[in-house]
Amino acid sequence: MMATSKKIKIALSPSDQYRNLYAYGDTNEGYQMHCVADKLVEHLLRCGVDVVYLPSGYLSDRVRKANMAHVDGYIALHTNAFDGSVQGIRVHCYPSDKSRKFGKCIMAALDTVYDGSTKSKIVETDSLYELKYPFAPAILPEIGFHDNIDDAEWIVNHVDQIAEALAKGICEHFKMPYVAHVTIMYHVQVGAFEKLENAEKMLATVKQDYPNAFIKEVRT
Repeated sequence: MMATSKKIKIALSPSDQYRNLYAYGDTNEGYQMHCVADKLVEHLLRCGVDVVYLPSGYLSDRVRKANMAHVDGYIALHTNAFDGSVQGIRVHCYPSDKSRKFGKCIMAALDTVYDGSTKSKIVETDSLYELKYPFAPAILPEIGFHDNIDDAEWIVNHVDQIAEALAKGICEHFKMPYVAHVTIMYHVQVGAFEKLENAEKMLATVKQDYPNAFIKEVRT
């Protein structure tokens, strides 16, 4: 996949509905979506995406700032609720071809990490402010039902996986490579010995405090 020559800019607007309580984890929609958004910003910046982060304020102000920044896409992060029995992801999009394609990419990416049994859905609507008024293609994913205990538990315990899936969906939609997070491991060496018996004596000493210590043979 070839990287796009134009740097992509995404507006990110997490829910501020802190009164929408979760059925698990003593938390709420606003807090959880800000947690997802914070992680998503990290992933997007690593991939070379510019982010217009809109964590608070009136919806009209958020949309205005996104429009002034000439973003390429607008994402409003939410979770859903009904009567506690319903599960699944609903990706709301404006009824346009561009928004629909954007929404389908995001839905497909979220499906790779969602562990519920209910099939995800695209919901087209022109009644939501954050879908109707952004100039850029806009989507509003509702990432599970927070009044369902299984969905709520999944959201709370998979914040980074959800954020990474969203980042992958964004990269896929804009035809740019996803840059994976690299974990760096630091190894501590306490000695190097020509004779195995000396190495084993040192290992026995070290294992008193560090039981996972081991011998690695290096041929030179």
